[in-house]
Amino acid sequence: MNLSAWLTTRLVSFFVIQILSIGVKVTLNLPVEQTQQAETRLVHLIFPGDTNHYHTLFGGKAMSWMDQAAFICATRWCRQKVVTVHSDAIDFHNPVPEGSIVELVAKITATGRSSMTVLVEMWVEPMDQPQRYLACQGSFVLVALDAQQSPVSVPKLEPVI
Repeated sequence: MNLSAWLTTRLVSFFVIQILSIGVKVTLNLPVEQTQQAETRLVHLIFPGDTNHYHTLFGGKAMSWMDQAAFICATRWCRQKVVTVHSDAIDFHNPVPEGSIVELVAKITATGRSSMTVLVEMWVEPMDQPQRYLACQGSFVLVALDAQQSPVSVPKLEPVI
């Protein structure tokens, strides 16, 4: 694909030209691919204040971080106010030791008229080992709201072919 065709298919808005005292600054407003909008990643370090008396991550803290990741993912998807209306089973597979790094990966898996289903996985990366493992996963449903707190339409998730 040549540059002209690429620009034609990829530009969502127009060039913004700003005249500055030192010259001209050109800003391109390029679209974010739908697949990038459908996924959010957050990284946390497990500190002693995040753990229980077994020196592993509190389950409630994990659930809170998972809900935050789902919230950010859904907000980025629809660019509206969103609220969590449902959390499905959260399965804890492995403990998360103090001092570990965790990565939360949130992905839009389905959309309704005003709702989004977000799958969140929490991966553990021990600082002294190169392997990662799944600590827990859960599914969250969030709904987009307008200024009057009424449900509002969200972009449809197109299947990836």
